[in-house]
Amino acid sequence: MRVSANKVQVNFTNKTHGTIRSEFLLNCAGPAGQKVYELKKGLKPRGGYLSKVITCPKRLQDSAIGIQRTPSGSDAWFTPRVAI
Repeated sequence: MRVSANKVQVNFTNKTHGTIRSEFLLNCAGPAGQKVYELKKGLKPRGGYLSKVITCPKRLQDSAIGIQRTPSGSDAWFTPRVAI
């Protein structure tokens, strides 16, 4: 979700009965490349919640995407790409 001209908010919620042991990341991208922010590892069961606002650096403000990645890195899930 776009918050302002250079800020993005990402939200993850665990609605399962088990702990999610994944890494939660945000990727800002633009003409200068991309930068990945590690937000948190693991979410508690039944209502574990993560909400974070990130200011993407200059020249990395074209788009952003949220990522949930397993600890082994073998699987990843992505939020829809957001235009900043």
